[in-house]
Amino acid sequence: MALLSTGQRTWWSVLTSTAANTSSVYGSATAGKAPNIGWRCSPRYATGALEDVLIVCCDGLKGLPDAIEATWPEALVQTCVIHLLRASMRLCSWKDRKIIARGLRAVYTATNAETAAAALDELEEQWGNRYPGVIRVWCQAWEEFTPFLRFPPELRRIVYTTNLV
Repeated sequence: MALLSTGQRTWWSVLTSTAANTSSVYGSATAGKAPNIGWRCSPRYATGALEDVLIVCCDGLKGLPDAIEATWPEALVQTCVIHLLRASMRLCSWKDRKIIARGLRAVYTATNAETAAAALDELEEQWGNRYPGVIRVWCQAWEEFTPFLRFPPELRRIVYTTNLV
C-alpha cells in the first residue's frame, strides 16, 4: 500500500490498480485553492504510473467529482463519510450529538442503499424539524455516498474516509 501526502490536509484518496495487478491507496494533499485542486492533481496522477483508478473518496469539494470523472471515467467517486458526519455534527446541539450520531450510524453502516434510506427517513421523522440541515447534508451527498454501501465491511474500512487512518 502506498500513501502520498505532503503533510497538508488530505482532500482525496484513491484506490488504484497498476500494471502488476496490485492495488494501492493514494492520497493527494495541497495547500492550493480548493476549487482548483481536482484539476491540478488528477491529471498529474493520470499521466503518471497509474493505469486505472477504482475508487476515489472525496471530501465534498465542488468540482472535484467532475474532475475525477473527466480524468478517470470508470472511477467510482464517493463522499468521505467522516466529512459528512463532521458537517452533520456542526449543525446540531451539543446535547443532541450522541443521539444524532447514533441515528447516522444506522445510515452509514446499513447493508445497502435501501436500508440506509430507511434509516435516514427514520432520523428525519425524529429530528428533521429540529435539525433539517443534518438531513440536508446527507440528502445532498446521497449520490456520492451510496457507492460506499456496495462494498463489504472489510473494504468499507479502507475507503470510508480521506483522512490518514
